[in-house]
Amino acid sequence: MSLKRAIRSLIVLECPEALEAVDVSRTKTNRTANKCEKELEKELENLFSLIVKNNMSELSARQQFEEELRSKVRHCVQKSFFAGMDYVGIATGVQPALQVQDVMIMEQVTEEILNDFFTKVSQREWKNVEFVSDNMLQNQINTIASSNMFRIINLATTSSMQALNAQGQVAQRDLVFTTEDDINVCPVCYPYHDRIYSFDDEFKPELPIHPHCRCRYLVADDQGNGIVG
Repeated sequence: MSLKRAIRSLIVLECPEALEAVDVSRTKTNRTANKCEKELEKELENLFSLIVKNNMSELSARQQFEEELRSKVRHCVQKSFFAGMDYVGIATGVQPALQVQDVMIMEQVTEEILNDFFTKVSQREWKNVEFVSDNMLQNQINTIASSNMFRIINLATTSSMQALNAQGQVAQRDLVFTTEDDINVCPVCYPYHDRIYSFDDEFKPELPIHPHCRCRYLVADDQGNGIVG
Protein backbone atom coordinates (compact mmCIF):
# COMPACT_ATOMS: atom_id res chain seq x y z
CA MET A 1 0.00 0.00 0.00
CA SER A 2 1.32 3.44 -0.92
CA LEU A 3 1.91 6.12 1.71
CA LYS A 4 -0.94 8.19 0.25
CA ARG A 5 -3.44 5.34 0.55
CA ALA A 6 -2.21 4.41 4.04
CA ILE A 7 -2.69 7.98 5.28
CA ARG A 8 -6.11 8.19 3.66
CA SER A 9 -7.19 4.91 5.26
CA LEU A 10 -6.10 6.16 8.69
CA ILE A 11 -8.03 9.41 8.19
CA VAL A 12 -11.19 7.52 7.28
CA LEU A 13 -10.80 5.22 10.29
CA GLU A 14 -10.41 8.19 12.63
CA CYS A 15 -13.00 10.34 10.88
CA PRO A 16 -15.48 8.25 8.82
CA GLU A 17 -17.39 11.35 7.70
CA ALA A 18 -14.32 12.31 5.66
CA LEU A 19 -15.27 9.51 3.29
CA GLU A 20 -18.15 11.62 2.03
CA ALA A 21 -15.76 14.11 0.49
CA VAL A 22 -13.73 11.59 -1.48
CA ASP A 23 -16.03 8.65 -2.25
CA VAL A 24 -16.89 8.97 -5.94
CA SER A 25 -19.07 5.84 -5.68
CA ARG A 26 -21.69 7.90 -3.84
CA THR A 27 -22.31 10.24 -6.75
CA LYS A 28 -25.59 10.03 -8.64
CA THR A 29 -23.85 8.92 -11.82
CA ASN A 30 -22.02 6.04 -10.14
CA ARG A 31 -25.13 4.97 -8.25
CA THR A 32 -27.01 4.75 -11.54
CA ALA A 33 -24.24 2.68 -13.13
CA ASN A 34 -24.13 0.34 -10.12
CA LYS A 35 -27.90 -0.07 -10.12
CA CYS A 36 -27.98 -0.88 -13.84
CA GLU A 37 -25.06 -3.25 -13.40
CA LYS A 38 -26.86 -5.25 -10.71
CA GLU A 39 -30.12 -5.24 -12.69
CA LEU A 40 -28.46 -6.55 -15.85
CA GLU A 41 -26.27 -9.03 -13.99
CA LYS A 42 -29.33 -10.57 -12.35
CA GLU A 43 -31.18 -10.75 -15.68
CA LEU A 44 -28.29 -12.48 -17.45
CA GLU A 45 -27.68 -14.83 -14.55
CA ASN A 46 -31.33 -15.93 -14.38
CA LEU A 47 -31.56 -16.37 -18.14
CA PHE A 48 -28.38 -18.43 -18.32
CA SER A 49 -29.63 -20.66 -15.49
CA LEU A 50 -32.87 -21.22 -17.42
CA ILE A 51 -30.94 -22.08 -20.58
CA VAL A 52 -28.75 -24.55 -18.67
CA LYS A 53 -31.76 -26.12 -16.96
CA ASN A 54 -33.44 -26.76 -20.32
CA ASN A 55 -30.16 -27.66 -22.06
CA MET A 56 -30.86 -25.19 -24.86
CA SER A 57 -28.58 -24.51 -27.82
CA GLU A 58 -27.51 -21.01 -28.78
CA LEU A 59 -29.91 -21.04 -31.74
CA SER A 60 -32.95 -22.04 -29.70
CA ALA A 61 -32.01 -19.59 -26.93
CA ARG A 62 -31.72 -16.75 -29.42
CA GLN A 63 -35.04 -17.62 -31.04
CA GLN A 64 -36.84 -17.66 -27.70
CA PHE A 65 -35.12 -14.94 -25.68
CA GLU A 66 -33.09 -12.59 -27.91
CA GLU A 67 -35.67 -9.86 -28.53
CA GLU A 68 -36.82 -9.71 -24.93
CA LEU A 69 -33.23 -9.65 -23.70
CA ARG A 70 -32.32 -6.95 -26.22
CA SER A 71 -35.05 -4.73 -24.82
CA LYS A 72 -33.83 -5.19 -21.25
CA VAL A 73 -30.19 -4.65 -22.17
CA ARG A 74 -31.07 -1.53 -24.16
CA HIS A 75 -32.95 -0.14 -21.15
CA CYS A 76 -29.87 -0.48 -18.91
CA VAL A 77 -27.55 0.89 -21.58
CA GLN A 78 -29.73 3.93 -22.21
CA LYS A 79 -30.18 4.62 -18.51
CA SER A 80 -26.43 4.60 -17.93
CA PHE A 81 -25.73 6.65 -21.05
CA PHE A 82 -28.24 9.33 -20.06
CA ALA A 83 -26.66 9.42 -16.59
CA GLY A 84 -23.34 10.19 -18.28
CA MET A 85 -24.95 12.96 -20.33
CA ASP A 86 -26.53 14.43 -17.20
CA TYR A 87 -23.12 14.42 -15.53
CA VAL A 88 -21.66 16.44 -18.41
CA GLY A 89 -24.55 18.89 -18.01
CA ILE A 90 -23.70 19.31 -14.33
CA ALA A 91 -19.96 19.61 -14.97
CA THR A 92 -20.23 22.17 -17.77
CA GLY A 93 -23.49 23.96 -16.98
CA VAL A 94 -24.73 23.09 -20.49
CA GLN A 95 -27.03 20.10 -20.93
CA PRO A 96 -25.92 18.19 -24.05
CA ALA A 97 -28.52 17.19 -26.62
CA LEU A 98 -28.85 13.62 -27.80
CA GLN A 99 -26.98 13.13 -31.08
CA VAL A 100 -27.42 10.50 -33.79
CA GLN A 101 -23.94 9.28 -32.89
CA ASP A 102 -25.10 8.71 -29.31
CA VAL A 103 -27.95 6.47 -30.46
CA MET A 104 -25.51 4.51 -32.61
CA ILE A 105 -23.16 4.07 -29.65
CA MET A 106 -25.96 2.77 -27.42
CA GLU A 107 -27.15 0.34 -30.08
CA GLN A 108 -23.62 -0.88 -30.70
CA VAL A 109 -23.00 -1.56 -27.01
CA THR A 110 -26.40 -3.27 -26.72
CA GLU A 111 -25.50 -5.65 -29.55
CA GLU A 112 -22.03 -6.28 -28.12
CA ILE A 113 -23.55 -7.30 -24.77
CA LEU A 114 -26.07 -9.58 -26.49
CA ASN A 115 -23.42 -11.25 -28.64
CA ASP A 116 -21.11 -11.67 -25.66
CA PHE A 117 -23.88 -13.41 -23.72
CA PHE A 118 -24.95 -15.74 -26.52
CA THR A 119 -21.32 -16.55 -27.29
CA LYS A 120 -21.04 -17.88 -23.75
CA VAL A 121 -24.21 -19.90 -24.36
CA SER A 122 -22.71 -21.38 -27.52
CA GLN A 123 -19.62 -22.45 -25.58
CA ARG A 124 -21.80 -24.81 -23.55
CA GLU A 125 -22.17 -26.94 -26.69
CA TRP A 126 -18.39 -27.43 -26.75
CA LYS A 127 -17.68 -27.56 -23.04
CA ASN A 128 -16.76 -31.26 -23.05
CA VAL A 129 -14.14 -30.55 -25.71
CA GLU A 130 -12.80 -27.29 -24.31
CA PHE A 131 -13.06 -28.25 -20.62
CA VAL A 132 -15.43 -25.40 -19.87
CA SER A 133 -17.94 -25.82 -17.04
CA ASP A 134 -21.30 -24.13 -16.60
CA ASN A 135 -19.99 -22.50 -13.41
CA MET A 136 -17.03 -21.06 -15.30
CA LEU A 137 -19.33 -19.68 -17.98
CA GLN A 138 -21.64 -18.26 -15.31
CA ASN A 139 -18.72 -16.39 -13.76
CA GLN A 140 -17.77 -15.00 -17.15
CA ILE A 141 -21.36 -13.90 -17.78
CA ASN A 142 -21.39 -12.07 -14.44
CA THR A 143 -18.55 -9.86 -15.72
CA ILE A 144 -20.53 -8.72 -18.78
CA ALA A 145 -22.61 -6.20 -16.87
CA SER A 146 -19.75 -4.96 -14.70
CA SER A 147 -17.53 -4.48 -17.75
CA ASN A 148 -20.05 -2.34 -19.61
CA MET A 149 -22.05 0.00 -17.36
CA PHE A 150 -19.14 2.24 -16.37
CA ARG A 151 -17.84 1.95 -19.92
CA ILE A 152 -21.13 3.45 -21.12
CA ILE A 153 -20.83 6.32 -18.63
CA ASN A 154 -17.40 7.11 -20.06
CA LEU A 155 -18.61 6.83 -23.65
CA ALA A 156 -21.42 9.27 -22.87
CA THR A 157 -19.03 11.69 -21.16
CA THR A 158 -16.61 11.67 -24.09
CA SER A 159 -19.28 11.87 -26.79
CA SER A 160 -21.18 14.68 -25.06
CA MET A 161 -18.06 16.76 -24.43
CA GLN A 162 -16.94 16.34 -28.03
CA ALA A 163 -20.36 17.48 -29.26
CA LEU A 164 -20.42 20.52 -26.97
CA ASN A 165 -16.90 21.47 -28.03
CA ALA A 166 -17.73 21.08 -31.73
CA GLN A 167 -20.81 23.27 -31.29
CA GLY A 168 -18.79 25.92 -29.47
CA GLN A 169 -21.02 25.68 -26.40
CA VAL A 170 -18.17 24.97 -23.99
CA ALA A 171 -14.43 25.53 -24.06
CA GLN A 172 -12.10 22.60 -24.59
CA ARG A 173 -11.63 20.74 -21.32
CA ASP A 174 -9.40 17.87 -20.31
CA LEU A 175 -10.41 14.61 -18.67
CA VAL A 176 -9.23 13.37 -15.28
CA PHE A 177 -8.78 9.63 -14.80
CA THR A 178 -10.55 8.87 -11.52
CA THR A 179 -10.64 5.70 -9.48
CA GLU A 180 -12.88 5.32 -6.45
CA ASP A 181 -9.67 5.83 -4.46
CA ASP A 182 -10.46 3.21 -1.84
CA ILE A 183 -8.76 0.06 -0.59
CA ASN A 184 -10.39 -1.96 -3.40
CA VAL A 185 -8.67 -0.09 -6.22
CA CYS A 186 -6.46 -2.49 -8.15
CA PRO A 187 -2.71 -1.93 -8.68
CA VAL A 188 -3.30 -1.60 -12.43
CA CYS A 189 -5.68 1.37 -12.18
CA TYR A 190 -4.33 3.20 -9.15
CA PRO A 191 -1.20 4.66 -10.86
CA TYR A 192 -3.53 6.45 -13.31
CA HIS A 193 -5.56 8.14 -10.56
CA ASP A 194 -5.81 11.92 -11.02
CA ARG A 195 -3.87 11.87 -14.29
CA ILE A 196 -5.08 14.43 -16.81
CA TYR A 197 -5.63 13.60 -20.48
CA SER A 198 -6.87 15.55 -23.47
CA PHE A 199 -9.76 14.10 -25.45
CA ASP A 200 -7.55 13.23 -28.40
CA ASP A 201 -4.65 11.80 -26.35
CA GLU A 202 -3.76 8.52 -28.07
CA PHE A 203 -2.18 7.25 -24.84
CA LYS A 204 -5.33 7.83 -22.80
CA PRO A 205 -6.27 4.47 -21.19
CA GLU A 206 -9.40 2.90 -22.63
CA LEU A 207 -11.98 2.08 -19.99
CA PRO A 208 -12.81 -0.40 -18.62
CA ILE A 209 -9.25 -1.54 -18.11
CA HIS A 210 -10.41 -4.87 -16.68
CA PRO A 211 -13.65 -6.65 -15.64
CA HIS A 212 -15.39 -5.00 -12.67
CA CYS A 213 -13.44 -1.77 -13.36
CA ARG A 214 -15.14 1.18 -11.63
CA CYS A 215 -12.91 3.92 -12.99
CA ARG A 216 -14.28 6.97 -14.76
CA TYR A 217 -13.13 10.01 -16.67
CA LEU A 218 -14.27 13.20 -14.99
CA VAL A 219 -14.40 16.57 -16.70
CA ALA A 220 -11.56 18.77 -15.45
CA ASP A 221 -12.18 22.21 -13.97
CA ASP A 222 -9.89 25.21 -14.51
CA GLN A 223 -7.50 23.94 -11.84
CA GLY A 224 -7.28 20.46 -13.40
CA ASN A 225 -9.42 18.78 -10.75
CA GLY A 226 -12.12 16.34 -11.73
CA ILE A 227 -15.65 17.73 -11.33
CA VAL A 228 -17.54 15.16 -9.26
CA GLY A 229 -21.10 14.37 -10.21
